[in-house]
Amino acid sequence: MFQHSEYIIVFQHVSEDVVVCELSDLYHGSLVRSILKKYGTRCAGLIWELDSRKLSRAHAERMLLKHPNQEMVKSEFESSWRDGLPNGLQVEDRFLAGLVLEEIKAGITFIIHFPANALPRDARSCFQVLFYTRKMWRLKDLEPFIDHLIEPSISKADLLRKYTRSSRVSLTSEERVLSAR
Repeated sequence: MFQHSEYIIVFQHVSEDVVVCELSDLYHGSLVRSILKKYGTRCAGLIWELDSRKLSRAHAERMLLKHPNQEMVKSEFESSWRDGLPNGLQVEDRFLAGLVLEEIKAGITFIIHFPANALPRDARSCFQVLFYTRKMWRLKDLEPFIDHLIEPSISKADLLRKYTRSSRVSLTSEERVLSAR
């Protein structure tokens, strides 16, 4: 997806040469090729197929960057996100994994930009930042923020055993939350 003030161009299968030529008055060819490599897969020769999930996620992150450290009502954000996407691109919660923190206040879900790729690369520091940000996490909410720490020699279970403790939300609930060890 390339955005210009008047139009958005979206394509599934396209010739690299055609895209570079069509956008030459707006973007340098090396930038266009870089975008193709980041958001697409080379199918054959100079034919590319763009990943609609990556494009939709990139658009969401661009929107989030316009509102740093600002809570937004999730449903309003999703509506704006959907309105800004061309036909064929979808808005899905899973695209926001590792990009935002969600918090429910008075029955309304709010989000704030919190990119996983900005977290420290070492496990100890990463978990310190995560538990400074939020005291308790559900596993499904924490996972996208620790995926980058998993290595062949260190599993997710190993990280969780070392840096977290698990407890029940209440005595009558089976739901568990994680907190700092």
